[in-house]
Amino acid sequence: VIDECRQFGFVPVGATVNAIAKEALSELKDSLPADAPTWTYEVDTIKGGGQEDYVISSKRRTYAEYERTSLLQDQMALMARVAEMEATMKVNALVSDDKVVYTQSEADRITAALALSSLSIVLWGVAILYLLAKKLCGI
Repeated sequence: VIDECRQFGFVPVGATVNAIAKEALSELKDSLPADAPTWTYEVDTIKGGGQEDYVISSKRRTYAEYERTSLLQDQMALMARVAEMEATMKVNALVSDDKVVYTQSEADRITAALALSSLSIVLWGVAILYLLAKKLCGI
């Protein structure tokens, strides 16, 4: 039970608090009536006896404890799946070609833009050559 408590963020009490609690339990035990039921702790399996009243059995589980264990197992499985998916995404990112698919209309616009930009570069080159020739050669 202590290990399960640690999984959920609880810590055991210190030795001083433990001693005070044990002393209080012993005082409480002394003040109980004589006909008070005696509690037993099942160490080894007692067939049919572990489920009787006033028996503390390590095998007896509450539904809440069972549900916590089940949720913890589900969480661990989901964390493993997320880690696997992240690894797959990293591999896919390294392998992908980063190809972009364009529609025909977008491809036509891109082609026109490249053609006009090429024409602009050529015209700027001609203009610069003309200015240099005019300045240097006096044309």
